[in-house]
Amino acid sequence: MRARLGLLALCCCFATPVLAAETPAAEAPIAATVVTAAPIPAAKADGNTDWWHSGYLVDYGIIALGGVVYLARKSIDPADKALIGPAWDANNPAATLDAAHSDRIGRNYVDEGKGETVSTGQVTVLVGLAGVYLAAQEGIPWAMGKSPNARTFHDLVVGYLESVALTAGFTESSKLLFGRLRPDFQSRARRHLCAKDASDATLCPDGKTTPLDPDPHEADEIFADGRKSFFSGHSSFSFNFATYTSLAIGGAFVWGDDATPTSRTAGLLSQTALMGTAFFIAASRIDDGRHHLSDVMTGAAVGVGLASFSYWRRFGSNGKVRPRPNPNATTVSLTPGPGAVGLSLRVRY
Repeated sequence: MRARLGLLALCCCFATPVLAAETPAAEAPIAATVVTAAPIPAAKADGNTDWWHSGYLVDYGIIALGGVVYLARKSIDPADKALIGPAWDANNPAATLDAAHSDRIGRNYVDEGKGETVSTGQVTVLVGLAGVYLAAQEGIPWAMGKSPNARTFHDLVVGYLESVALTAGFTESSKLLFGRLRPDFQSRARRHLCAKDASDATLCPDGKTTPLDPDPHEADEIFADGRKSFFSGHSSFSFNFATYTSLAIGGAFVWGDDATPTSRTAGLLSQTALMGTAFFIAASRIDDGRHHLSDVMTGAAVGVGLASFSYWRRFGSNGKVRPRPNPNATTVSLTPGPGAVGLSLRVRY
C-alpha cells in the first residue's frame, strides 16, 4: 500500500485546517482533521467578591493623568504659531488686530462667569452631578441588597471617570497644540494691552482700558486663554457626560434586559433632556463669541466618541457588564477525529 499524506498549517482559533490524503480505491478513506474553536465559560462577571482584576490599574492611571492635565491647563501657554486661522504675534500685535481679521476674531469679549450663558463652573457642576447619579443608579440597589453586582457599580463609575479624564486630556492637549484664536480675541487683546500701556493710538484708539481682571496674573491667564479656541471644552465635556449618562440609562431602563414599558418612557425623556442640555451648552459657546462652529462640532464629536468608547467596552447591548475573559482559558487538545482514521485539534479560549 502506498499512502501520501499532506497536512497544511493549522491556525488557532478561527482557521480551518485541511488534510489531503491519497489512497487506493479499495482501502478506507482517511478522515479529515477537524478543528473546532469553542469559547469556554468566562471569568465570574458579577458578585460581591472576586470581581477586581489588575487591568483596572490602567483605568485608574488614565483617570489620575487626566486630572493632572486638567489641573495644569492654566500653567501652560498654547503654541505661538496657530495651526488654524491667524496667529498672535507679540512682536507685531497690529498684524493680529488688523480689521481684516475682524470677521473671525473680532467679536466683543464678555467677562468670564458673568456675561457667559453657561460658565465653566456650571459645566463642572453638571459633570459632577452626572457622576453622582451614575453612582446612585447602581449603588443604591447594591447597598439595599437588591442587586448583588459589585462589578457593575464599579465599572459604571470607573468608566465614567475614565471618559471624563480622556476628554480632559484630549481637549486641553488640543487647545495647546492648535493655539487657535477665539472669536473674541481682538477684544481681549486690546483690553489686555491697553490696560497696561495705551500710548499706541493705533492699537488703543480709546485710550486706557479696563483690565481683563483686577488681578494681573488672572488677567494674563484670560488673555492666554484667548488662544485656546480649538476645540470647545464646554462642548466636549457636556456631550461626554450627556452621552455616557444616556447610555447608562438606556442599558438599565430603555433597551436593556430589565427594561419595562414604563421605564422606557422615563428613560427616553431623561435621555432627551440630557442631550438637549448638551446641545444648548454647545450652541451658547457660539452665541457668546467664545468658539467657532468647527470648535463646537469637534468638541461634541470628541465627547460623544470618548463616552461611547468608555461605556461600550464595559457593557453590552443588554445593559449588563461584559464578562471578562478568563486568563487561564486557552487550552489546546489533540483527540481522535470523527472518522476511522484522523485527529481533531480543539482550541478552547
